[in-house]
Amino acid sequence: MKIAFIAIKGIDRIGGVETYTLELGKRLVDAGHQVIVYTIKTPQYSRPFFHEGMWIIPLPTLKHVYFEKMLLVALASFHQFTIKHLDIVHYQAIGPSLFSFIPRLAGRRTIFQSHGHEWAHAWNGLARIVFLLSEKLSFWFAHDSIAVSRSLRHYYHKKYRRDVTYIPSGITPRQAIPCQTISRYGIKMDGYILFVGRLSKEKRVHDLLLAYKRLESPPLKLVIVGNARAGDAYGDELRALAGNDSRIVFTGAVYGDELIEWYSNAYVYVLPSETEGLPITLLEAMSLGRCCIASNIEANVEALSNKGILFPVGDVNALSTHLQQVMTNPAQVKHIGSILHQHVLSNYTWTLITEQFIRFYQKVMQPVSGQTANLLTMQGKQTMSINYPINRAADVTETTNTASIMLPEESRGYYAPPQQQIPFRQYWGALRHNLGPVLLSAIGGALLLLVLAALTNPTYTAKSSIKVDTRSPMLLNYDVDTARPPSYIDETVFYNTQFKMLRSRDLAKRVIDKLAIRDSLLAERPFKPAMYVLTDPFNDLVKFVRSLLPTDGESSNAAEQVTAEEIFLKNLSIKPVKSSRIIDIQYTGQNAEQARNVVQTLTQTFVEQQYEDRREVAENGKRFLNEQIYSAREKLQTAEAALIRYASAKNIVDTNADEPLIAQKLEALSKAYMAAKENRIRTQSQFNNKGELSGILNAEDDPVVQEHKQELGKLQGSYLSNLELFKPNYPAMLSLQEQIRSRERLIAEATALIRKNTVNNLRASFDAAQDEEQKLAKEIKLLEKELLTFRSDNIGYANLKRDVDSLRSLYEGLLQRLKEVSVVETVQSDNVSVVDTAVAPSRKDGPSFSKYLLLGLLSGFLLSSLLILVREIMQPKVRISADLQEAGGKYQVLHALPYNKAVSEGSTVIFKPKSAAVWLDALRYLRTSLVLANHGKFPQILHITSPLPGEGKSTVAVNLATLLASSGHKVLLIDADLRKPTVHKHLNLDNSSGLTNYLSGNLSQSPLYRIKSTRMLFAICAGPAILDPVEALSSSRMQSLLDKARELFDYVVIDAPPVLGMADSLLLSNRADGTLLIVANNTSTKQEVRTSIECLEKSHGKLLGLVQNMVPLRHISKTSNYSDGRNMLIPA
Repeated sequence: MKIAFIAIKGIDRIGGVETYTLELGKRLVDAGHQVIVYTIKTPQYSRPFFHEGMWIIPLPTLKHVYFEKMLLVALASFHQFTIKHLDIVHYQAIGPSLFSFIPRLAGRRTIFQSHGHEWAHAWNGLARIVFLLSEKLSFWFAHDSIAVSRSLRHYYHKKYRRDVTYIPSGITPRQAIPCQTISRYGIKMDGYILFVGRLSKEKRVHDLLLAYKRLESPPLKLVIVGNARAGDAYGDELRALAGNDSRIVFTGAVYGDELIEWYSNAYVYVLPSETEGLPITLLEAMSLGRCCIASNIEANVEALSNKGILFPVGDVNALSTHLQQVMTNPAQVKHIGSILHQHVLSNYTWTLITEQFIRFYQKVMQPVSGQTANLLTMQGKQTMSINYPINRAADVTETTNTASIMLPEESRGYYAPPQQQIPFRQYWGALRHNLGPVLLSAIGGALLLLVLAALTNPTYTAKSSIKVDTRSPMLLNYDVDTARPPSYIDETVFYNTQFKMLRSRDLAKRVIDKLAIRDSLLAERPFKPAMYVLTDPFNDLVKFVRSLLPTDGESSNAAEQVTAEEIFLKNLSIKPVKSSRIIDIQYTGQNAEQARNVVQTLTQTFVEQQYEDRREVAENGKRFLNEQIYSAREKLQTAEAALIRYASAKNIVDTNADEPLIAQKLEALSKAYMAAKENRIRTQSQFNNKGELSGILNAEDDPVVQEHKQELGKLQGSYLSNLELFKPNYPAMLSLQEQIRSRERLIAEATALIRKNTVNNLRASFDAAQDEEQKLAKEIKLLEKELLTFRSDNIGYANLKRDVDSLRSLYEGLLQRLKEVSVVETVQSDNVSVVDTAVAPSRKDGPSFSKYLLLGLLSGFLLSSLLILVREIMQPKVRISADLQEAGGKYQVLHALPYNKAVSEGSTVIFKPKSAAVWLDALRYLRTSLVLANHGKFPQILHITSPLPGEGKSTVAVNLATLLASSGHKVLLIDADLRKPTVHKHLNLDNSSGLTNYLSGNLSQSPLYRIKSTRMLFAICAGPAILDPVEALSSSRMQSLLDKARELFDYVVIDAPPVLGMADSLLLSNRADGTLLIVANNTSTKQEVRTSIECLEKSHGKLLGLVQNMVPLRHISKTSNYSDGRNMLIPA
């Protein structure tokens, strides 16, 4: 299902109805249904959003204590048309349900839920009337209804005879919260008496305060949680009653966990209300195991179910006694709290309540008799299917374990609740019946407004348009436009400011003074002198009455004085053009030229005012800059003098050059030192690791060594070649051997010398690199010491130098800004320009006679229609057979007799069949219906009456008796209406003597007339008036007359007085075989018909049925005059 709730104030404005809706809604979502909730639009919640699965739709409304919610409900009622496939529209509370007819226009199922008697709250008189009217209309408009308590259900059933479904409020079981946050009030666990709720008079919190003050040294504090409505002084009255008693704590409105904490730690909860629906605060306290004391109103009795403590509402002494008793018996308090905890968890949990709502919604969706609906019931977040018959309205009754929906029994007695439908057809019938007065009202309204238009002075409206930019055109390269609004200001704020400036009293005064129109404005009057000839006496009377009242004379005189500026602003209209920067300016006056001059002067003055404001801002800026420049110059000069003195004392000349020079030298030495260190490491590595190897390599590369090696090679080659020829001992061979050894010695000596020289060179390079590194390190240390000394001496100077630089920068910036502002002041561009110049209006605005005529017609029509509607609501009259059947309940409407002029004039239609053929056919139909209603035979003594006089009962009696007599039956017609008899007028008989003479004993027999035109019809007239008709009709002579008539006549028809207001008909109904109740169209109300039926039932008479009389022919069946037009057969 898709369900829309209308309407709550917001998800963050927690009240009883808000809590109820949100708790129910989220559980319906858990059960798989779609839920839509309408709320008030706020800056925080301005767009539709999801909240716990519910689709929340915020709508705009007025911030007003009375109209805020009603306007929200009206808008929501129309907005729901935009939601497709909406199944249920659920109105929360009686007030909003006033608009429940709107969704029904689209055929949507509509229900409303009552949370209490809203009209009984502390509203003003008009609000109470609205709530009462809404309560009554809701049963007409909505398909079904819900009450949160049995007492409400019984109230509605008794007052409106409606079977309202009872579904109670629910609570969410919560864990108790220890005393933490609330300890700031000096509160401890079980240390206070608690009340939670809105501070309004119907809550009777003053009774609780008075009862508490009567306690003797109470050990408990009294905590009152809640606020009063805006503008309600009841909260202040309570605080004044509490005085300076530190034991009484007012916390204001509290929500969420802190509220649960207050419930959890209270010793006892008290609810002294005089009216409630089903109090959720009481259920919350019970769910947390608190002992509860409440007033003995029906709602509290139902909630506590004889398990809590009750006291008579308003009885302060009884409440004080109960408080004193519970403070001395903590064991009883704990026991009661435990019982209430179990009771509320068994009967008022949201799981059970949601299950009941789902059943109820399904019943509303499928109101088909005798069928079975497959419904969903929720347990936690699971769903299961159940079956139950839905042929009657559902109700909720309480079993041993839980509350559930049960079907009510069939209605007893004559009354059966009808299907609830909006009676638009009934209202349309009422309008058509009262068409003459409605048209006269419309014509009267038109004439009244035409006279008003003729007496109204003509007005003329001059118009102009201006464009207002947030930024002026940039004429300079620098951004120094002093009139430009800051970028962080929203354009909306800027334009709202401009609108207010255009309607400022200062601007109005300047325009009035420029045009010198003050006297003419004060002399303006909306109407011509002829109107004031009529109204001045009334005004003088009002002034005279005011003078008799004890009021402040000065304030009274001040209230009567109207200034020219007020008149001017009343005539002035400022309308921004949507989605543009254009503003339309309109002025309405009684002189066309003056209206044009006003608009032109207003536009010009506004532009001048804007320029003057900018000039003033620039001048103020220049003045401020000059002051700041003078101050900055003084400070700069003082700082420079201090800097010079310090430099002289410290012998500091050019610190800006010295410090960089030392730093540069230190940086250069650092680089050289690093290079020297790298060189030393390299030479040391070569010396330590590559000395011998380097010598060997150098020896190999030496040319001398290489030359010796070459000669050695040659000698060795020659020796080897000669060895083949000579033996080694050969002299030549020995010579060669000596030469070879000589060369080898030379190579060894040269190599050793080279190796030694190489090592010595490497050591020398290493020593030189090491010396250079050590020298550079010493130099760096000296420079570092010099730099540190310089900086230490230069700290004070640097501080002074920094101050001088800062002040110089500020001074130069102020000088530059002053030059720019001076330039901007002379070339300032305007951001206001005129788009349309005002011209003198060529034609007047009003009064327009055609508009006044149309407005008068509509006003008269709507006002008269509304009055008829209200009258119809308050006292709905019977107009169609369905209305009469609804009022008659179990008694059937036998037939409807059409209106006929001949019948209304008192003629007997039997004698004029051609002029009243339709009426005669309806009378025959009625005779047949009476036979069927009386088990196949016409009642021998038929008693005919009506609720009120003038409903045509005598006419029906005379014509029905005549019809029976014309059929050959012997019929006696008795005029028993001894108060206002009319039978003798219908039949042209003498009424000088009749039934009253017989009943009073003046005659032994009642004068009996035989009707000449109908031989079988006899009549007894009423006779002269008597003092006590009831006594006469209840006499034995009347019973004897009826007994004798039963013997002598086939049928007896009694024309009796109306039922309401007299007992005559009740006596006659008891003595007759059957009673026929005649109800004229648009005469009796439904309630009058019901009351008449109740009276006849009390008399133990047999009511055969009802007849609707004087029904317009358009409402009669089209077959009533069914014939082919042949000539009638004349009896022999």
